[in-house]
Amino acid sequence: MTPIKQLAQPGRAHELRELRVTAVAAADVYHLGDGRAARAAVSCLVRPAVGDRVLVSDSGEEVFILHILAREPGGRASLSVPGADEVRLEQDRVTLLAREHLALHSLRDLELAAAATLRQSAANQFVHVAQALIETLNQHVSHAHTRTWESEALLAMHAGQVLFTAASDFRVDAERISLG
Repeated sequence: MTPIKQLAQPGRAHELRELRVTAVAAADVYHLGDGRAARAAVSCLVRPAVGDRVLVSDSGEEVFILHILAREPGGRASLSVPGADEVRLEQDRVTLLAREHLALHSLRDLELAAAATLRQSAANQFVHVAQALIETLNQHVSHAHTRTWESEALLAMHAGQVLFTAASDFRVDAERISLG
């Protein structure tokens, strides 16, 4: 394709071209339709994919993909910052909205923290912990229509005072019951 525009800088001429990505060679190397290889510019937050129409800058020494111009509809888009070890969104308010599914995955640790209030709301909530669930809190208030606790080995409750009340029936069933 023909150059879109020539940018003049002292000692360097940049050429901008519109090309297609033909292959992904490595983590940050993309093959272009004219046979050259390019890296994604730091400002190119959408990771290029095969078939993308991209805006390419060529300084004669380095070739960079500056922008994704067009992609076939559907599929997946990945946001990434080339060369960065961490990506941080910093704003007074940030909203993630998914119409069908939102997934947070980490190959190591995942942290959710709030300095004030953390709210969870779900029609169904499933929690699976492989090793330990540790809760430290000042107050825990729970309301349920039905609650079942099961433990294979030991269920222990320790408190300064314990109150059990039942509107109609209170049952204790065991091979041995010790009180006092």
